[in-house]
Amino acid sequence: MVYLISYELKSDDTEARYKRVHKAIKKASPVDIWLNPLESTYFIKSSETAEVIFNKIKPVFNQTDRFMVCEVSVNNFFVYLSEEHLEYLKKMFL
Repeated sequence: MVYLISYELKSDDTEARYKRVHKAIKKASPVDIWLNPLESTYFIKSSETAEVIFNKIKPVFNQTDRFMVCEVSVNNFFVYLSEEHLEYLKKMFL
């Protein structure tokens, strides 16, 4: 399955925090397949549920931060990305 993870750091938004968040999101994909096409947006491939992924990355966020994890369907997504990102995203569904 492919998941969209989007976040907004509301407090203490230092470079070190962003690095911790990025590392946690990448690690949430057991097969190490992920794409970071926009500043605070990732697509990851995982056989786990959205709830499991949510709980894995939740510890790196503060109470004032916001984030979401949503499953993406191969037949129902529309994006305006670079051709390179789009091709990689399509391959994630294979």
